[in-house]
Amino acid sequence: MKKLIFLFLFSFILAYQTTAQDVNVIEAIQFKPVMVPEGVPTIFYPVGGYSFNLLINGVSVEQSDNIKPMLSLTQNEVRSSVTKLFGSGVPVACAAQITFTDTGYYEIEFDFNVQRGNAINVDKVGRIAPLSGSKRFYVHVDYPEMALSYKDTIGSYIIGERDSLNFYTKGFDQTVEYSYLITNEGGQVLDRGANSYVNISQFLTPENIGVNRIELSYKGKPFMYYNPETGDVKNSTWYYIVNVPRDYLVETDWGISESNPLLLTTAQLRSQKFRTFNVYYEFGTRRLPAEFRGEANFEVYVNGRRSDMFFTSLQALTDLKIENNTQAIFIPLRLDGDDISKLKAGDEIRLDISYVDIYDNVISSSYFAKITNN
Repeated sequence: MKKLIFLFLFSFILAYQTTAQDVNVIEAIQFKPVMVPEGVPTIFYPVGGYSFNLLINGVSVEQSDNIKPMLSLTQNEVRSSVTKLFGSGVPVACAAQITFTDTGYYEIEFDFNVQRGNAINVDKVGRIAPLSGSKRFYVHVDYPEMALSYKDTIGSYIIGERDSLNFYTKGFDQTVEYSYLITNEGGQVLDRGANSYVNISQFLTPENIGVNRIELSYKGKPFMYYNPETGDVKNSTWYYIVNVPRDYLVETDWGISESNPLLLTTAQLRSQKFRTFNVYYEFGTRRLPAEFRGEANFEVYVNGRRSDMFFTSLQALTDLKIENNTQAIFIPLRLDGDDISKLKAGDEIRLDISYVDIYDNVISSSYFAKITNN
């Protein structure tokens, strides 16, 4: 008994392998039209009149935007040609253009039946095969592959940065069929358009702090795709994070350590060059100005003792300086001229400046100078 079972299983496997090797499977991807059969169409001959049905997985389907049967001659053209030229029938070529919206394996069948004339009924009389090709085909529909690799979370950005992304997908060749939608964490629609290219630069703003989403569609529908880097199947939705800036850059001529103070005269101290502290973020070749929530505060120490030589607060909200096509908020020191005139060579000055930005970052820095001979 076991021997019989083994022989049965062996015969079944052998038959399956032989069948699988003989079957020509057409490879296709979602949403992209595929021609069935590929290359040369199926030709039936001789045909004196016919009826035609297209079956997918055994179910008859009607012509639609996604299903387009194609026959070289209509029924009337066949009858006319047979009457005038070929008493025994004419050749008719058959094919179908199909757009699959779901992945999987599909069986496509041309149900072609001759109904009249002297032509041979290829289905029922003598089982005569078509002149060329086949009546049954198999299509494997798979996910497309993204041209570039993006992770589910594209990345984190700081307010003011710039970036653009291209979600072009191999096989989805009609760029006008792409559409995208960008929303922020609150669900507000930031942008929508018809393209695979998405520029997010203008949305890296304080209003969009948090997790933002990009949804991409092709022919009006989201899709699954292969990530070319990992081979994983992902859906056409991506996220990016907008963060607040944390690290400031301060540009000043003052010394940043007590052991290496700026050496200057009282006359120089009165000049704007030594009364300015530029505060900004720097991204590559551009600068983004810092924004303060209120006034910047500072304390002044001369020779280690607190001094009132400068005013105790200074307003920086409206001070914007532009140099070399870059911009930065600057803090101008407000000086008391009489107190400056009392400084003498060798006096050491320390400025302790603090301010709060619009993101509640508290910035505190100390700067140093030493008076030389006037």
